[in-house]
Amino acid sequence: MKRSILVWLALACVAALLVPMFARAHHQDPRDPNDVKGRFDLRRVKTWGSHPNMGYGLVTYGTWTPRIVWDAGYFIVNVDTFGNKRFDYYAMVRSNGKRMEGLLFRDRKEKRDYVMRRFKVWRPDKRTVSFRFPWSSVRFPEKRRFFRWNAQSLYVSDNCPSVCIDKVPDGDALIQTFVRAAPTPTPTPTVTPTVTPTA
Repeated sequence: MKRSILVWLALACVAALLVPMFARAHHQDPRDPNDVKGRFDLRRVKTWGSHPNMGYGLVTYGTWTPRIVWDAGYFIVNVDTFGNKRFDYYAMVRSNGKRMEGLLFRDRKEKRDYVMRRFKVWRPDKRTVSFRFPWSSVRFPEKRRFFRWNAQSLYVSDNCPSVCIDKVPDGDALIQTFVRAAPTPTPTPTVTPTVTPTA
């Protein structure tokens, strides 16, 4: 009887160790059909990295350059961290005419949205824009263990005079496990012994 209890406790300990590992490795890379006009028709959204450093890669069907999409196209990743029915933050990627740049916004219900910070953006190829979401600037309730997110693109052109919008996923949002970083241990100061000289 005692042996079976020990085995059960050992398995429980192993499971407890594996859960955070699976949570960190779990990523959702939704794909989207070729169903929207314009250069920013999303084909896929790639995610990578553990939550504190999690990144996004938005892939389009067509190729484009920052100059072509300047003042015409935008990528947005919406994030719900508070656990309500609406999104609380969004990362916007846009062109400044020469390169793509990222801005983090606080999405407020009754007040005007405002820019919280800028973040780095890069392009692995002519169809993709990538960035790490600035999670350090986003607030999570202490007990919350997951967040919701979705991505969308907006594009205006002759083929999209009233704005072509592509949303991934087409439904509400995806649920992503949140792995809270372990606190950094405070170093314990060491006391240097004082040597008293003897005569």
